[in-house]
Amino acid sequence: MTTDIPKISILIVVWNEKEFLDKFFDCIQNQTFSDYEIICINNGSTDGSWEKIREWQKAFGLEKFKALENETNIGLTKALNLALKEARGKYVARIDPDDFWEKEKLEKQINFLENNPDHGIVGCNHINVYKNNENKKYGQLTFQLFAGHDFVGNIAYSFKRSVRRHGLYGDKAAGKARSA
Repeated sequence: MTTDIPKISILIVVWNEKEFLDKFFDCIQNQTFSDYEIICINNGSTDGSWEKIREWQKAFGLEKFKALENETNIGLTKALNLALKEARGKYVARIDPDDFWEKEKLEKQINFLENNPDHGIVGCNHINVYKNNENKKYGQLTFQLFAGHDFVGNIAYSFKRSVRRHGLYGDKAAGKARSA
């Protein structure tokens, strides 16, 4: 990866979600904000996800996309902590492979954080789309950071990298992943 520090690190953990990856990476690629790096951990997938991740790594370029592989599933929080350790960006955003962002999501959140230095985290509304195409919009997010719980609505927030020292993802013991 290049020595240039990206503005934001996007954390992704994949486990047997190959069917979503093309649409998912398209939504990342179509962001209006492009000063990011992707840290993608394949968490023991057996459905061909790793091969699809490697295709997208080539499409984005090695300088923008770091792919790591766990041979077995170590759990979401441990995998996220591995990704967080690799993150170089000033800010961090997290998304699951079956979720999608509006094109301006990163741009709006980064602008807010840059213009409001007293804030360490920013969130937004999100919409759940169900198999029957019924949408349910959530008007507000509930964060329980100080109660020791993980966040609700993981696709909807970005935070300063300095916040990571507070143990956002629970499990402190992170495993080791193989880099591609």
